[in-house]
Amino acid sequence: MHGKYSRPKGGCPQQECKVPWPFATREMLVTSFELELPELDAVVPQEAETIVKETIHGFNASHLPPPKEGVIRMEANGGFILQKISDEKCYIRAVIHLDLKVDLVPTWVINFLGRQVVGHGFRLYLKTVSSVKESKVFQECIRQQPLYSRITLQMLPKSSHQNGYKS
Repeated sequence: MHGKYSRPKGGCPQQECKVPWPFATREMLVTSFELELPELDAVVPQEAETIVKETIHGFNASHLPPPKEGVIRMEANGGFILQKISDEKCYIRAVIHLDLKVDLVPTWVINFLGRQVVGHGFRLYLKTVSSVKESKVFQECIRQQPLYSRITLQMLPKSSHQNGYKS
């Protein structure tokens, strides 16, 4: 699978990916956003919904292109949340529902396999994070990326804010 990223003048960012059969004749239009919930010590970095109706999250979707001839539009809804449990623990939950519009495989099988892949992917993510979190490259990324420092600040104990922690 390979793709390209573009942002048309005055438009929304677009990501196009070429995928193998049986998904080559499919497309998905998705909207997503980040939501911060400081009162719950939580961040929702990604909430996504397929654009299949005239309005979504209060925005007009009528300017979006119709499906191309012979192309089937897939559907997906979901996201994930990061919530601080204690100073040492963080709760991460992913909820995703996919309808890839593939008749030969039932939707429940696709969603079951998707959850398995997400679980294995998350374990790999934890392993990778634990191996790089002390590296100089990672520390440099934290200093340069305001999103990382903002999330870190939200997840720190309240006493750290009062002790002069600066992002």
